[in-house]
Amino acid sequence: TGVQTCVLPISAARREPDFDELALLDLRRALTPATGLGGEVAGGPEIDQPPTLPDLAEAVGRVDRLYHRDDYGAVLEVLPGLLGQVRAAVEVAGPGDRETALELLAQVHQVAGTALIQIRSLDLAHRALSDGLAAADAAGNPVLGASLVTTMCWLLLRQGRHIEAERLAIATADRVEPRFGPGAEP
Repeated sequence: TGVQTCVLPISAARREPDFDELALLDLRRALTPATGLGGEVAGGPEIDQPPTLPDLAEAVGRVDRLYHRDDYGAVLEVLPGLLGQVRAAVEVAGPGDRETALELLAQVHQVAGTALIQIRSLDLAHRALSDGLAAADAAGNPVLGASLVTTMCWLLLRQGRHIEAERLAIATADRVEPRFGPGAEP
């Protein structure tokens, strides 16, 4: 019920000794939906009309502020629904709004990834960040993608994957760093 829903993400956020991976079930469902043949999603949320893009941008900003206030329990509680709403907005976005919707999707995945790194749910964080990178790429926003790569490098460092983190950071810097001097592209 309402109290139990709130308590489970808080225990997950605090990594309490009796922490149960089931506390992340709603977020896990949002990040790794059960898919079948043809990409059909089983049991996904039904959203008749997603919020407007400005409303979603405000909601993404709120969850980001919760994260930066170290309120991981609230972040974990809000993320599943927000991910579903932003995905729905991407699906219905017209050509003029698609990039903005994809950028919001990338941003909410980054918040999910950073929160999951904090609570040491590293494999789920990897999924969130990978999906966020895909959304940033689809939006054509290399700066947002580079921001996600920064978080991915942090994750790789937490996993002891130092060489991969270094290579990824260098490759990303080579792609997004401005070039100056003779032969540099404008």
